[in-house]
Formats: sequence, structure tokens, C-alpha cells
Amino acid sequence: MPTPEGAVKNWIKERIKKKYPDAYIYVTHVGQYGKRGVPDLVMCIKGLFVCIEVKTIKGKLTELQKLEGKRIEDAGGIWACIYGRNQDALDELYGQIEEVLSIRLT
Repeated sequence: MPTPEGAVKNWIKERIKKKYPDAYIYVTHVGQYGKRGVPDLVMCIKGLFVCIEVKTIKGKLTELQKLEGKRIEDAGGIWACIYGRNQDALDELYGQIEEVLSIRLT
């Protein structure tokens, strides 16, 4: 049985795959071989580098997670933090992805 945060990760992954079936999704793991602060979900969606930090409703971002998110954005990637099963936040992320994709098409 997944942890509360693991259940949210699964919920997000299912929805991402439904919207973008060809999306590559990697779930990071903390431990001796992982890098602290790296977002939970690292993805490639239609050629875009997209990362999501997943939190439960009561979760809080660490300063290191905020810094990693800024680094991703500064490098041209898309980064978001989603708290719980928040469809509005996921829809906002979809909007960012679609906006970048539409710019690429012009």
C-alpha cells in the first residue's frame, strides 16, 4: 500500500498518462544514490522537460526543493508543486505545457 504522498504521485501519474499517453515519467527516490531536492516526478512531455514536486495537503516545500525548482525553470523547464489530489493545480500545469507547445508551433 502506498504512502499518502505515494498515493498522490500515482494519482498524478495516471492523469498525466491519460492526457499525454506518450509521456516519459520517472519517479525519483531519496536515498544514498539520489540527489536531495530533485522533484518527485521527472518527465518528458512532447519534448518538454517537466518536473513535479508532490506533497500531501499538509506537506511543505523545503528551501532546497524551491531552489531546484528555480534551477529547472531557469534552464527552460517547467516545474510545479502539487499538493494533494488538486485537479486545478494539474490543469494549471497542463495550461503551461500547452502554452509552450503552442509557441513552438508558431
